[in-house]
Amino acid sequence: MKHCALRHVCPSINRALLALAVVFVVGALLYGIGLALSRVPGPPPSVGWTSLITGDDRQYDRAARLEMLDRLLLIGAPWCVPIARSALTEERDEALRSLALRICESAQEVTVSSGSSE
Repeated sequence: MKHCALRHVCPSINRALLALAVVFVVGALLYGIGLALSRVPGPPPSVGWTSLITGDDRQYDRAARLEMLDRLLLIGAPWCVPIARSALTEERDEALRSLALRICESAQEVTVSSGSSE
């Protein structure tokens, strides 16, 4: 008789364990999908200061933006400062920000030294 009683109890336990396993697997899948989606990189931040030089709305890569700032530093004219200030506020890359700051500082030195010679 004990044997018969266990037969009736086991199917209900198996169903409960199966339901619990299904819930666990679905939860694990949803967690994995959510984790994978959260790690997908978003689009790079939009940088608009380059349009002040090029006149277009293209997004330039880091190397091209470094080249633009490097050339502005070489030019060193006062009209470079507003572009460098825009780059300084928009850029997140520390090397680009440092170069933009150097442009602003070098233009300030040129303005001060040309003002003192008059």
